[in-house]
Amino acid sequence: MNDKNLSVLVVDNNKKNQELIKADLEHLPIVIFATSNGEEGIKIIKNNPEFPVIISEYSLGSEMTGGDFFKFVGEYSPNTSRILMADGIDEASFKNMMSHGFIEEYVIKPILGESLVAHVEKGLKFYKKKIEWRKTG
Repeated sequence: MNDKNLSVLVVDNNKKNQELIKADLEHLPIVIFATSNGEEGIKIIKNNPEFPVIISEYSLGSEMTGGDFFKFVGEYSPNTSRILMADGIDEASFKNMMSHGFIEEYVIKPILGESLVAHVEKGLKFYKKKIEWRKTG
């Protein structure tokens, strides 16, 4: 699998946050897509279910939360590594979402660029392992 074919989806209702995340990740050999809400994110995923990594804000400014969005992603695109970003949410909620398999990583805002890059790189590696396991399993 060629890294240049890998893509990351960013779901955040704040356009400035989308731009900051894109800037933090621009040196990686990936294509970055961004949208402002979970509903639009679902449409994008239905057209391209193999996003290796998806990053979503918890509060999306709509009826759908990041947790709801990732529940869909886990069912529709199980190979995708899912990173949830939030501020003002307790760690127990993150751990609950992890234990139910909705997310694999979480970051608390404000996010340092190098921390986000490390989470995305870890997600890309995990995605590649999942694909290999499916091929050999």
